[in-house]
This record gives sequence, structure tokens and C-alpha cells, in this order.
Amino acid sequence: MILFKKLRWKNFLSTGNFFTEIDLNNGSTTLIVGENGAGKSTILDALSFSLFGKPFRKINKPQLMNTINNKNLVVEVEFDIGKSKYKIIRGMKPNIFEVYQDDKLMNQSAVMKDYQTILEKQILKVNHKSFSQVVVLGSATFQPFMQLTAFQRREIIEDLLDLQIFTTMNSILKDKILENNELINNLSSEKKILSSKIEMLKDHMKEIQSNNDKLIAEKKTRIEDTDGAIKTLIEKCDIVKDKIKELKEKTVDQESFNKKLNKLNGLKHKIEANLSQLNREVNFFHEYDNCPTCKQQIDEEFKKETVESKSSEIGEIEEGLKKLSEEYESTNKKLQDIMDINSEISDNSLELNSLKTKISSLLEYKETLQGEIDSIKESVKQKDDNKLPEFLKQLSGIEEDYYEALGEKKTLQAAGTLLKDGGIKSRIIKQYIPIE
Repeated sequence: MILFKKLRWKNFLSTGNFFTEIDLNNGSTTLIVGENGAGKSTILDALSFSLFGKPFRKINKPQLMNTINNKNLVVEVEFDIGKSKYKIIRGMKPNIFEVYQDDKLMNQSAVMKDYQTILEKQILKVNHKSFSQVVVLGSATFQPFMQLTAFQRREIIEDLLDLQIFTTMNSILKDKILENNELINNLSSEKKILSSKIEMLKDHMKEIQSNNDKLIAEKKTRIEDTDGAIKTLIEKCDIVKDKIKELKEKTVDQESFNKKLNKLNGLKHKIEANLSQLNREVNFFHEYDNCPTCKQQIDEEFKKETVESKSSEIGEIEEGLKKLSEEYESTNKKLQDIMDINSEISDNSLELNSLKTKISSLLEYKETLQGEIDSIKESVKQKDDNKLPEFLKQLSGIEEDYYEALGEKKTLQAAGTLLKDGGIKSRIIKQYIPIE
């Protein structure tokens, strides 16, 4: 979480060549109000410029410069993230862009764009659009989230939850789907052309019954091979199903662990709050000899007894908090193990779906082979011009490629379903933002 502390600027908009400083570290500043011209928008523009190098409002960047001095624009912002303290100095004429972490200047890239990318992705972990939607809100320029375009809403959510990789994967997948569709269309055209040639040859063939038997035997062999492949895949499916069932039995306690973890977390916060209060009370007696309210001297005996009592209570609470933390870590470890099992279940489910797709493709292929056998038996063959076996072999290869492409199409469609907004991204968003 970003905790802003100070914001300073000079030669910024209407301010002159002296620093204007805003203290944002009072712990309660969430809303800034004032009359028109009081400088509310200046604060937002200064904060946006220092962090992202662009104004918060829809104005040109050069307009941020004081038009009288027309130089030495400087904006500084200080903030904390976790235990690290950061300070950013950004200016124009001359151009300045420096990022300090714990009072040390971070390594500067030769390209300012790369330095800005490091700031947004590794430190702030938010871009300008998301910053304008969830960190600071200006009444003049704020546009409600649901009024944004679908693309802008998706961009903000993906940035907040780090889901951009799925959009990239989906773009690559679309190219593969186009290639797959083109391959299927080409193979289908080749099948039609080759089938037409075969039919033309069949019309001119006369005494080729022996070839018919050969073709039928070849296709029966393929059917037998296909049956064997289907049997093997079915056995693999059964193994995967048993494994999924076994893994699911290990996740039955997930809900109880979740409830326990939430309960421990709530209890931990309450104990820490109580401990903080006791520490403040002890520090009060250490720091003050007189009551700051009534100005009377605090009795030393009373002070000593109170400090000893509070210190003893603090020790007991810290011991209890330590045990509670150990229990929390233990429960969290068990829950993480269950999450790993759920991930393994998901992987096995994907494998199971892949096996089922292959079985479906082989069954279609087997049905096609049987249809061709029936067609050969019913057709009236005339003569073999020595081209028919070659054409049939080519057709077999094309059919194998065609059904393989169809199988790949189903896999790509399944992947497409997972990469849509309602797929993996939806599951991740529900994980972060559960809907009761």
C-alpha cells in the first residue's frame, strides 16, 4: 500500500519560484475540498506529474510550466511502501527524473521510458489509468468505472490483478486459430478435389474387385488400430479419473481451514490492537511525570505499579500472540497444500479433457473409415488405371491431417474458452473478489 507523506512543487501552474509543500501524512486525509481556484486540481496534477510525468487533468504537459518564469519546474513527492521510503523528483527545463529509495538514488536507465516502466511495474505496481481510478479521484475529471469503455475496464482490472499475460496469450491463440482454420479449409478443399478424382476413376474402372478387397482390408486394419488406440486412451482416462477422485478426497477440509484462518486472523488483529494500546499506556507513564490534562504530578508509586502491571500484561499477550501466529502459520500451510492439490486436480482435468478430445477424434475417424468401406462395397468398380491406390493413399494422409487439425481445433477452442473473460481471468477475479 502506498502511504503518501509530502508533496512539494515550484514553478508549477500558477505558483512561482518557491516551494509549496503539502503534508499528506496526518493519517486522515482522504478528501480535499475547497472553493474554485483554491488549488485542489493543482495537488492532483502535481501528484500525477511526479509519479507518471503527465497531468491528472486533460491538459497538455507544457501547460504545467509557470508561464512567467518558463523554467525550473520541480515537483517532489515522498511516500512509503511497506518498510521502504521513496522520494521522486521530476522537473522540466531542465528535465529531471530521479527516484530515491531509502535516501539512495536508484540506478537510472539511459532511456527515461524504461526508468518510468521500472517505477510503475516494480515500485508503484499501478499505471496512470488505474491510479486515476482507484488511488486519486478528481470530481472534475473522474469517470465512474462502469462508464468506462469495455477495453478500459478490462485494462484496469488486468493491471490491478496482473492478468495482462492472459490477454497476450489470447492474442497468440487467435493467430493459431486462424492458421488452424486455414489449414482445415485447405485440407477440406484437397479432400474434395481428391475425392472427385477418385470418383472419376471409379466411374471408369471395370474389373477391380480385388483392389476393393485390398482397400477394405486396409481400412479395417486402420479401424482395428484405431480401436486399440481408443482402448488405450480410455484406460488412461480411467487412471486420470481415479487420480482426480483421490485428490478431491484430500481437499474436503478446505472450507474448515478457510474459516479457521479467517477466525485466527481476526483474533490476531484484535490482540495486536490491544497490545498497541497497552504499549501506548506504558509509554505515557515513561514520558510524562505530570498529567497533560490537569497538570498535576503523577504519583511515583502509582506510576510504578501501573507500569509493572501493564508490562506483565504485555508479556502475557505477546506470548499468546506468538502461539496464535504459530497456529496461523500451521493452518495457512495446510490450506496452501490443499491449493496445490487443487492445482494438480486442474492439471489432471485438462489432461482428461485432452484425452476425451482425442477419443472423440478417433471415433469420428473410425466412423469415416467405416463409411468409406461401405461406400467401396456398394460402388461399381470398372478398371484400375494404376492411379486409384495412389489417390487413396493421398486421401488417407489428408484425412489423417484433417482430423488431426480438427482435434487441434477443439483443443484451441477449449483454450479459447479458458482465456476468455469468463474463463481463467474470471476464476482469478473471483479468488480476489469472491461473490457471495
